[in-house]
Amino acid sequence: IHLDRIDDALAIAISSKSVPGSARRQLALYAEKPFSIHLDGVSVIPFADDPLTDYLPGFAAEINGTPVVAHVDTGGSFLYMSPARAKALGIETFDAGKTRAHLDMTEFDYSAGIADRFKLGGATLMNVPVSVLPTLTGDSDLIIFGTCILERFLSTLDYPGRRLILSRRGRPDE
Repeated sequence: IHLDRIDDALAIAISSKSVPGSARRQLALYAEKPFSIHLDGVSVIPFADDPLTDYLPGFAAEINGTPVVAHVDTGGSFLYMSPARAKALGIETFDAGKTRAHLDMTEFDYSAGIADRFKLGGATLMNVPVSVLPTLTGDSDLIIFGTCILERFLSTLDYPGRRLILSRRGRPDE
């Protein structure tokens, strides 16, 4: 998935008896609505004024036209959020099977979907995969983006400057 070879991943999933149907459904959705990015030039995005930003940097963003604070977690993939947030942001979801919690390895059911648009500074990302986790509630009700977003760019997480700098890979000066 992170190599943008969704059709190949789907073909492998279809031919393998060990890949659950929910994973095949997820890959088929990603193939039907391919992930893409648009960024002109360099985008400098300041850290958001958010209580968690010193520990988990947050940034003003938009998902499907709604302003949000999205926190970066380099151990994550695309987008993560709670079921309530996904519903409020108009993201259609489906049962994606079981997964494990990040720290304590508790197994739970989760859902998946696609955000039509994720805007982060000057970058617009279309058809962004979303994992909807029931564990993101209460104080943990966050929107998180991860490495599968950052790796599409030449990205610098500048902690001292309290900013994220994004440019297109191969064109860092544009």
